[in-house]
Amino acid sequence: MSIYTLRFIHKTVGNHLEMTDFKNIPLELKNLLVHSLMLPFWYMSIYVFYPELYNKSDSIIIYATCICLTICSAFIASMLTLATEKEEKDILHRNIVYPSCVIQISWFSLLFIISYVSKKVWNNTFEFYGFVLTYFIFMLILYILFSNETRKETNKGEQKSGK
Repeated sequence: MSIYTLRFIHKTVGNHLEMTDFKNIPLELKNLLVHSLMLPFWYMSIYVFYPELYNKSDSIIIYATCICLTICSAFIASMLTLATEKEEKDILHRNIVYPSCVIQISWFSLLFIISYVSKKVWNNTFEFYGFVLTYFIFMLILYILFSNETRKETNKGEQKSGK
């Protein structure tokens, strides 16, 4: 290969090793990768709470359900994290991905443990739909509470500065 060909490849493709460093990945892709950590959790919950879906062996429906639940969960958890912040910045430049992912995984794990304990102790099982509704309703209630609290603090600050 000639030197001109190598220069052309380097200019067009660039150094592909730069993308392997997590700091050099574009922010949008980094957010997507971090939030995709919830995919195995949803996959596991479908397996535990709705095994009939695995008996049908339609993996596309399972994967699509996991992706949809992950996207909804990431959106609500991100909005919940944004509701607790006070500063006004562009949404992409805020560091909300890691806290929102921690919120999702913590709440999911806690709910999963509660459902497992209720099955063992009280012989009461969650259905998959009940599990999903409990997961999302609790996160939405937290979002409403935190967003109202933030609005009250903002209104108090505006009233003090206006007087």
